[in-house]
Amino acid sequence: MRFDLHLPTEFNHNKQMTLFRKRLFQKLKREYGFKQIGFCWAREYHGKGKGQHYHWVLFLDGGLIRHSSRINDMVRQAWERPTGGYHVPTIKNPFYFVDSEETAQAAIYRASYLAKTRGKGYREKQTKDYQCSRLKLSK
Repeated sequence: MRFDLHLPTEFNHNKQMTLFRKRLFQKLKREYGFKQIGFCWAREYHGKGKGQHYHWVLFLDGGLIRHSSRINDMVRQAWERPTGGYHVPTIKNPFYFVDSEETAQAAIYRASYLAKTRGKGYREKQTKDYQCSRLKLSK
């Protein structure tokens, strides 16, 4: 599943991602019983217009979930604040149910958007441009 997170201001760290991930994963595990949740996020900055934002991909067990609408709600609950500025834009076709090699290739191609170089590198030296989990796949 693919989604974006926008911030109200720029930060020189990624602490918001750690806190968000913990909140979201707790909700997902409680609601669906996921044992493993794979993820990848990429930090981008395109100047004052788009500001600092993050692109995310979640890898979830399709045997436990078949559609992204409830997950989208959980993402919003874990990210958005009553004070505003923390925004989750709507993405067209945010998920793939991978049940074939063709769909897997389409999902990988879509996730590769996070690897583009434009918008990367505008950060403090110790701050990461991305983070990914290690997910063991079983057949």
